[in-house]
Amino acid sequence: MSYRLKTVGVFFSNEEANLAKIALAENDIDAIIVGDNLLAAAPEFGLPKVELKVFEDQFDLAKSILESTEEQEE
Repeated sequence: MSYRLKTVGVFFSNEEANLAKIALAENDIDAIIVGDNLLAAAPEFGLPKVELKVFEDQFDLAKSILESTEEQEE
């Protein structure tokens, strides 16, 4: 298993990032959210991005899960 992290999604709210993380967790993919504290601590600095990261070897599967989740929402 590779321990390198790769950004699988970029969001502008903690809620969106958490929903995506839940979708990945339901498929046994571990993910971490980076930047959520900055968004909460300094909203006056514009729109800081919240990144969802997964292990590099799970990136392709995670990306396809998130894309299919987006399609279902549309």
